[in-house]
Amino acid sequence: SLKKLALNSNTFAGHIPLDIEKLKNLKWIYLASNDFTGVIPVGFGNMIEMTYFNISNNQFEGTIPSQFGRLSKLQYLNLSQNKLTGEIPSELGNLNIYRLNLEFNQLSGKIPTELGNLINLVNLDLESNELSGHIPSSLGSLSKVLEIDLHNNQLSGILPITLNGWESLEKLNVTNNQLSGKIPNQLGELTNLTSVNLSFNNFEGGIPEKLLRIEKLESLLIHVNNLSGTISPYFCERNNAIKILIYGNSFCPPYPHCIKFIGKQTCED
Repeated sequence: SLKKLALNSNTFAGHIPLDIEKLKNLKWIYLASNDFTGVIPVGFGNMIEMTYFNISNNQFEGTIPSQFGRLSKLQYLNLSQNKLTGEIPSELGNLNIYRLNLEFNQLSGKIPTELGNLINLVNLDLESNELSGHIPSSLGSLSKVLEIDLHNNQLSGILPITLNGWESLEKLNVTNNQLSGKIPNQLGELTNLTSVNLSFNNFEGGIPEKLLRIEKLESLLIHVNNLSGTISPYFCERNNAIKILIYGNSFCPPYPHCIKFIGKQTCED
C-alpha cells in the first residue's frame, strides 16, 4: 500500500478528500506549494505510521487538529504559510519531532508550556503569527534546539532565565514583539550562538558582558529598545567582527570605536 505521497510544487487546488485517512500506511505526506484550501482533515491524526508531514505554502484555514498529538512516529511537522487560526494545540507536546514549523499563519493565544516536552527539537519556527503571553520557561528543556524564531508576534514579559538550557542554540530571533525586562546574563552562557536579534522590543538595562564575549557570535541586533548604560570596550577586541545595530536606545558614550553606526541615543547620565 502507498507509503509516500509527494504532490508538492504543483497547482492542485480544492479540499483534501476526507477518505485520505484510509491510507493507513502513509509515512510521508508532502503537499507543499499548491493551492489546497479548506480545513486540515482530523483523520491525519489516525495515520500512526506518519514520520513526515509538510503542507506548507497552501491556503489551509481553520485550526490545527489536536489529533496530530497521537502521531508518535512523527519527526517533521510543517504547517507554515497557510491561513490557520486558533491556538497551538497543547497535544503537540506529545510528539517526538525534531522540526516544528508553524510560521506565517494567524495563530493566536499562548505558546503551550507542553512544547517544552519536545526534547529532540532542533528547529522551532513560530514567527509571524499573533501569539501573545509570555515565552514559557519550560522551553528551557530544549537542549538540542539550534534555531528559535518567534519574531513578529505579540509576546510579552521577560526572556526566561531557563534559556541557559538552550546549550546548542545558534540562532535566536524575537524581534518585533513586546518583550521587556533585562537581557538575561544566562544568554551569555550560550557559547554556540552566532545570531541574536532582540530588536523592536522593550528591553532595558545594559548588554551582558558575557554576551559580547561569545566567540562564535556574528550578529547582534538590539536596536529600538530601552537599553542604557555604556557598551564594554572589550567589544572591539574580539578576534572576529560582529554585525551590531544599537540605534534607538539610551546608550551613553564613550561608544566602542568599532561600532560604525551609533544612531540616535537618548543618553540619560
